[in-house]
Amino acid sequence: MKPLNTLILLASEQKLRLLHSTGGSMIQISHVTQDQMPDLDYEFADRAPRAHGGGLIGNQHSLDPRQSEGDKERGRLVKHAVDLLAREWAQGSYDRMVVCAPAKLLGLLRDAMPKELAAHIVADMPKDLVKTPLHDLAGHFTDIAQI
Repeated sequence: MKPLNTLILLASEQKLRLLHSTGGSMIQISHVTQDQMPDLDYEFADRAPRAHGGGLIGNQHSLDPRQSEGDKERGRLVKHAVDLLAREWAQGSYDRMVVCAPAKLLGLLRDAMPKELAAHIVADMPKDLVKTPLHDLAGHFTDIAQI
């Protein structure tokens, strides 16, 4: 049986990593940090939306319905991640994909993934493994056959 070539995306709010796994061996093929994505601004990444006073009608406060700065930055990061994944997938040497990111980011990745690309995802994991050393990653993928 031919070993499957799996493209793995590991994402966090600061880094993206692409890995290639085949027949039990795993190699890193790309590593992108926030410094390499100049359109991202992490100064506001964890701030909540602004609160507004009620003006002359009273002292009521409400959250700004607009997107927070952190949400905007996550959206930009997701675009980088999807573009990176699509470029690597287009090379045609993979059989399937796995996506791994913290839960909130994983949801955004799922929403932004083009259907043509999403059709090849066999698993996703709500974990932040981007800082995990390469030699320790295989144990996190034991539920996925032949990783």
